[in-house]
Amino acid sequence: MKWEPLKVLVLASDQVSDPLLMETLQNLPQLQFLGQMDTPEPLLKSPPDVAPDLVIIDLDRDETLPDWLTSLRQSLPQTAILLCSHNRDPDFLIQINQAAFWFLPLPMKFPDLEAALERVQAVKQHHPYHKTQGGKLIVVTGLKGGMGVTSTAVNLAVALAETNPKRVVLVDLGRPFPDVAAFLDQKRTTSMLDLLEHGGQVETEYVLKTLKPHQSGLSVLHGCENLEKFDAKVIGKTWDILRNLFRWIVIDLSHFLDGINLKTLQDADTVLLVTDLLLPNLENLKRWWEQYDKWQLDREKVKVVVNRYQKDEGVSLEDLQQLQHHPVFYTLPNDFLPLSSAINRGLPLKEVAPKSRLCKALQSMAEILISSNQGASVESAPPPKNKRWYWPF
Repeated sequence: MKWEPLKVLVLASDQVSDPLLMETLQNLPQLQFLGQMDTPEPLLKSPPDVAPDLVIIDLDRDETLPDWLTSLRQSLPQTAILLCSHNRDPDFLIQINQAAFWFLPLPMKFPDLEAALERVQAVKQHHPYHKTQGGKLIVVTGLKGGMGVTSTAVNLAVALAETNPKRVVLVDLGRPFPDVAAFLDQKRTTSMLDLLEHGGQVETEYVLKTLKPHQSGLSVLHGCENLEKFDAKVIGKTWDILRNLFRWIVIDLSHFLDGINLKTLQDADTVLLVTDLLLPNLENLKRWWEQYDKWQLDREKVKVVVNRYQKDEGVSLEDLQQLQHHPVFYTLPNDFLPLSSAINRGLPLKEVAPKSRLCKALQSMAEILISSNQGASVESAPPPKNKRWYWPF
């Protein structure tokens, strides 16, 4: 992959403690070396739009992290910070890890530097820093497992990323068995569990390092089996950070009724509630609404999506609306073969069957969500042609 050169600046109070580091930085073709500073003050005053991509800081004589590092990160949130030191003291390394800085041990070994630069470049390319006016949090949830929540969340996120490349993040909060990694054929090398170590101190840079890019243009925050110790404050802080970095945050939310899910539903801009028209599940749907009202959550942001819909089979959409006193937002057709093929291959439906009824329906649903969040109301938008869906009234 061809990358633009990283703009790199070295910060050291005196001469850099490892001369080989400086020599290497000046000769690497993938870097644009900006020089060396002996004090952080000019960086703290520099505007973000002219900031370097990477600041390498020599802490060889330090036993603790200097206080100005926090100010530097706040002043230049789009700049990666790589700390270098001969210090191997466990407490010092824990400080670096908890603060979510990159670390390069000295004396420098070229493979270590190369690996660090590749990670920084990958973050820059796949997670470019964009301050937004507040990304939209879309929660996709269901009444129980097997409703098609994960397939809806994954393929809706892919559809949103088609018109918003690198501006969509997919978060896996499916429990106890998060499946997004399998649906996208990714290994969970990082996950929500990594954020636990930082508690309420979780920062933008660490969240970005935890995300994993996907070839569709998505960023993915993978889930983990056990979130019992996850503080709801960490969840809220994570959503705030992602809102500032992405246009759309799509969350695959399990049907658990606990503090984590409650906080996520509270913070959501839109809740896509996936159901089908089987009578036992409609009874569960009634109970779900009872719980939702008990939590005093906003009904207006809930949009009911009927999955595997087949006209004239089972309960009608009109009966469903009367049962729950809430409109149906959208229907997704029963398209088992292309969807099961996509899931088994670990690919988005768009790559396996882009002309399938389900793929087109998900793309249309994404277009409606985009339109409704650009000021056009859902009711005033014209119905997509040749799509099976039910307009709210």
